[in-house]
Amino acid sequence: MKKLYTLSVVLLALSAFGQRIKKETVTFTYIQPPVVTTLGDQPYQSTTIIDYKADIDREEAAAEAEYQAALAEYPNVEAAAKAAYDQRYAEYEKALADWNNKSLAGKFIEKQLLENQKPVAPSPYYPPAKPVKRSVYHQYLFDADIVNQSFASLKGRNRAAGGLTIELHMHGYEAQQPTVETKESSVYDTKTKQTRKEYKSQYVMMQKHPISAIVKDASGAVLFSGMVAGTEEYMKYESGFVTGSSPSMPGKESMEKALGESNLKLAAEWLNNQYGIVPVRREITIRNPEDKKVDYGDFLEAYYTAQEGYEKLESDEAKGIAKLQAAIALWQAALKELDMDDKKARINKKVAPDLYLNLIEACIFAHEFETAEELISATRRLDFAKRDMDDIAALKEFLEDFRVRF
Repeated sequence: MKKLYTLSVVLLALSAFGQRIKKETVTFTYIQPPVVTTLGDQPYQSTTIIDYKADIDREEAAAEAEYQAALAEYPNVEAAAKAAYDQRYAEYEKALADWNNKSLAGKFIEKQLLENQKPVAPSPYYPPAKPVKRSVYHQYLFDADIVNQSFASLKGRNRAAGGLTIELHMHGYEAQQPTVETKESSVYDTKTKQTRKEYKSQYVMMQKHPISAIVKDASGAVLFSGMVAGTEEYMKYESGFVTGSSPSMPGKESMEKALGESNLKLAAEWLNNQYGIVPVRREITIRNPEDKKVDYGDFLEAYYTAQEGYEKLESDEAKGIAKLQAAIALWQAALKELDMDDKKARINKKVAPDLYLNLIEACIFAHEFETAEELISATRRLDFAKRDMDDIAALKEFLEDFRVRF
């Protein structure tokens, strides 16, 4: 009987504090302004220069010059070869005539001896092989026009004169000698019931393809000149471990192309982050407390209002922000009820982290940066779980990046 009574008390307690947090996902697109905030809606122009192409062009030009010189010299070479052949043939005919004269002498023994000395005609004449242009082996050559259209472009800006100018430079692929890396492990064989050693190996190589940029504003003032971060240092390539001591590597050209394209993507991301007006798709979570015995209608209203606000940010930012401000007002009113020590409070320790997360994110997108900072600061004094503080730290990092764009 006592056990049944205890169970009843537990069930009653659970029903009394039946709060749960319902997480709603909202996906929306917002327009991210550039880090450089002084550009307005300036258009841009861009050019891409493949710097290492000059070396390839010089080698190609040298090969072509050698080929043309050989072609020009070929008639003389062919004439000399024909003259040499004609001389050999004339010498053969004279030797044959001399041999015939000797063989007519009628002496049988001498004839037998001379049969073995009969002159042999030269092989038929073939002219010397015509010159062939030597192949110039070089690293993968990117097409400057394709790179310019695909990677040196700014989202949200028109290509036209009178605004930003971008000059993108690809400096060429460099690689150190590959080395073989090995590792040893113990593998248990279920069939033999024994443990055996297994050896695996892979190729490791350091490689890089630096990319630089020069960006100027409409007045010609240099906004940036230097290497694009992440492209100037050697990067470690690993072929992937395979069993045995004979790993394989992709073709040299495919590696050159892959690294170049990877660094071009970095350059494009950096350019758009600094100077583009970029539509960004974001997925967030709005957290709503629920309890059959407690009214959380204000949270539900704030959720619907915030959802409308987020979804309007791309098409009509002013209206979107107004909706977010309305949701913020509802959440801030609820925050005044916070009591971290009273489990029975409507806004208690369980609801608080989710309420703060809702507020901080909405304040960021409503451009209420000071309020967002104050809310983040306040959470440091509250006893939140690590996972909640990790989420708040991520929002803090986002805030620091977002606010510099306004």
